Amino acid sequence: MITVAYEKEKGLRENYQRPNGYSISVSKTIEAPVSTLYRKCENKEAQDKWLSKYDGKMIIRKSTPNKSMRITWVDGKSNLEINFYDKGESKSQIVVQHNRLHDKKQANKMKLYWKDSLERLYQSLRS
Repeated sequence: MITVAYEKEKGLRENYQRPNGYSISVSKTIEAPVSTLYRKCENKEAQDKWLSKYDGKMIIRKSTPNKSMRITWVDGKSNLEINFYDKGESKSQIVVQHNRLHDKKQANKMKLYWKDSLERLYQSLRS
């Protein structure tokens, strides 16, 4: 952390920049059990309702039910870590970390994408 802070201060590293590309993280707390939230992320038909422009091409490489998912994103180059946290009765948190993004512009674009997507996920659970 000290190295990252130093590099940012000296202008040697940008926000979201990592040694293997750029990485962003977005989270949302949702009024739903973690099992329901996990199913909405795992099921292809449910994904169609809250993910846009992904074309069903993402690949779930590893999943631990109600805990986490490791996914290769549609570009085949970047990847996702999605974690699920139980926050009490009928409340949970989802955290999406998108790694290996090409540049700062793509990182900013994907941060907005995931923020909007998690809001659509929230809305899909309310209806």
